[in-house]
Amino acid sequence: MPQVNFKVKGLQDIQNKLNQALRGIEGHTREGVKDAAILVKSEAQALTSIDTGELISSAFLRTGFEDSAKTKPVALVGYGINKAPYAAAVHEMPASTKWKKPGAENKFLEKAVFRNLSKILNIIIRSTKRRPV
Repeated sequence: MPQVNFKVKGLQDIQNKLNQALRGIEGHTREGVKDAAILVKSEAQALTSIDTGELISSAFLRTGFEDSAKTKPVALVGYGINKAPYAAAVHEMPASTKWKKPGAENKFLEKAVFRNLSKILNIIIRSTKRRPV
C-alpha cells in the first residue's frame, strides 16, 4: 500500500472549544457524553463516502473517563485504522472531490462535530437534568 501523508487542521480548536464549554456544565454524565458521541458518529457516517463499505463500517465509539476518580467522562469517535487504514486520507480529500455517494463530503468527522456543537451540548445538559451525578 502506498504511503499517505496528511495533516488534519482545525480539530484542536474545535476540541478546545468543546472542552471549554463542557467544563462550564456542572455534573455532566457519562451517559450524556455517550449520547452526544452517538450523534457525532451517526452524523459522520451520513457524510462518509461509500465505495466498498469498509470505511463506513469501521466507524467506532468508545467511552471512558479522563481521570482515575471517574469524574471526567470522555468519548472517542473515529474510524478503524485496521479495517480502513485509508480513513484519514479519505477524510482529508479536497472539497472538490466527486464522491460516489450523494451527500458525502470530506472532513466528515470534523464536520459532524462542528455542525452539531449546540446539539452536543444540549444532549449533555439534558442528561444532567435526567441523571444527576
